[in-house]
Amino acid sequence: MLNGCGKKGLAREIRNLLIHKGFDVLSFDNAQKFLYKKTVIIIRKMDYDKFNLLRKEVPVKKVYQQINEQSIYDFTIIIGKDYKMLFN
Repeated sequence: MLNGCGKKGLAREIRNLLIHKGFDVLSFDNAQKFLYKKTVIIIRKMDYDKFNLLRKEVPVKKVYQQINEQSIYDFTIIIGKDYKMLFN
């Protein structure tokens, strides 16, 4: 989970929300730059069941694949300025 829009504490806030909804969030931090207008999901390991559950909670339009089966992460979410529309 990466804060890509620059709102202080946002990655922690969204992490807590997703944990409350039953997701495992292994880490959170700031993105390298705060220029993301739209939230993005990056798939690290393709698990269709987990992906479908995540998309129900985080209905983003931008999804990218950077498959790395040795990664400890299934997905990376980069939170954009549209976070108010996606996370309730």
